[in-house]
Amino acid sequence: MKIVLDSKITKTQLAELLRSLDEASAIGLKDANGNSLLHYAAAKGDKKSLTRLLKIGVEIDRPNKQGVTPLFMAAKYHHNDILQELLDSGAKANITAEDEVTTAHSFARWYGNRDGLSILNTASPKSRDAENAGIARNPLVPLLMKNDIQGIKARVASGMDINQQCEFRIPLASLYLGVLCNERTTFKTETLLTMFDAGLNPNVEFQSYFGLNMCNIFDEIALNFDSMNVDDLIRVSKALVKSGIKPESTTNSIGKLVQRCADLADFRPLQELIKFRVEHKNPEPDTSQMAEGVETESPKRSNSSSLVM
Repeated sequence: MKIVLDSKITKTQLAELLRSLDEASAIGLKDANGNSLLHYAAAKGDKKSLTRLLKIGVEIDRPNKQGVTPLFMAAKYHHNDILQELLDSGAKANITAEDEVTTAHSFARWYGNRDGLSILNTASPKSRDAENAGIARNPLVPLLMKNDIQGIKARVASGMDINQQCEFRIPLASLYLGVLCNERTTFKTETLLTMFDAGLNPNVEFQSYFGLNMCNIFDEIALNFDSMNVDDLIRVSKALVKSGIKPESTTNSIGKLVQRCADLADFRPLQELIKFRVEHKNPEPDTSQMAEGVETESPKRSNSSSLVM
């Protein structure tokens, strides 16, 4: 059976595919989003395939269409042995993605990979500088980092569009939702609610870093469900409904909320969203419009279809 390079490929299939290719084909192969075999090896944690790919000459810092290199993927999915091997082989840690802000350092920080963060800081202290230089260009971010609710209100009152998009077609507010959580341990619920009160649009879609699929604010918030308590989840759910979230905007990540409620043995946070979806007769998602990126086998930040940030 022919093995296709897409999100459904397993670690075993990746190794089998690599064995079936000559060196030139292995070096040049990439998926629809520009992910090379090296991206896949880093995302899957396949060190043996990664070592072989480096040996035959696959470009170590080749970015995909979003400017993401294999180092980003190793950092996000906690494959720190691969992270170290990439750095030892010459991977650059201060490369930024297409938004000119996000680095491998960003991914390690956002997704709780503290050991990876330490590795990156030791190998390339400038990786943090590259991220900070990009963050400094957005006046909203320092306020989010300091949890400065009054400052956010004042900035919006002065005319800043909280839903403004950057060149990468990502809303600035959603791009920096990761700032609302300190290494994915304590989500800043009050700041998020302030952003909704200021007009944050939960339905704005933007392109993920790793695939051609689309994400929205709810998908970003869902990455933090496991660090939120019941009261916070209830308040956020109510804020989403009040802000006019469309039923279809909850389709991709509603399962994460269900899982978190099950973990907490308390399903009250679901009541608002379920009632809203039923009342609006939530349509089935149009799967024909969903493109896929690279999927990981890591249990840290799983996603059923793609590597979504």
